[in-house]
Amino acid sequence: MDIYIVAQGCLRLKGKRSAFVVDPTVALKSKTAADAVIILNEQEKYDLSKIEESRVTIKGPGEYEVSGTKITAFRNAQNIVYSILIDGLSILLGKTDAIEAAKEKLDKHNVLLIKVEGKLNEETIAALEPNVVIFYGDGAEEAVKALGKQTSAVSKYSVTFEKLPEEMETVVLK
Repeated sequence: MDIYIVAQGCLRLKGKRSAFVVDPTVALKSKTAADAVIILNEQEKYDLSKIEESRVTIKGPGEYEVSGTKITAFRNAQNIVYSILIDGLSILLGKTDAIEAAKEKLDKHNVLLIKVEGKLNEETIAALEPNVVIFYGDGAEEAVKALGKQTSAVSKYSVTFEKLPEEMETVVLK
């Protein structure tokens, strides 16, 4: 599975059989193909005009299945937190504040994909026992430093279940 930045605050997740765009903004310059669009905060403005082949926009709580990928979404205040099962990997996707507020409801995930817009407690990350923590957004580099980790920013990160690191790895997408 590949995770990469396509525009400021906008990601693309691509598995073997499915692709998703997270929070498409007006900053998205070129057309991007996706089976579905995932929205983290339905109060914010998004631009779906550059998304091609999308069959559904997921922006609320519920259980979804798109091209073999299972998605469970639940609301936490204004934000939505997503648990995504794609290519055998379990991914937790959400904004820092939403993940922090929902920590009691969350299970272990292989990958934490966190849009940094607030402070995230180190104990919250440890409780989820991730193999990889991927930060993106304006405060991503500060979040990594707050964990006492060092990493360089990349525009794309690839991972498979078989190649998950044994010790927690931190990544900044920029």
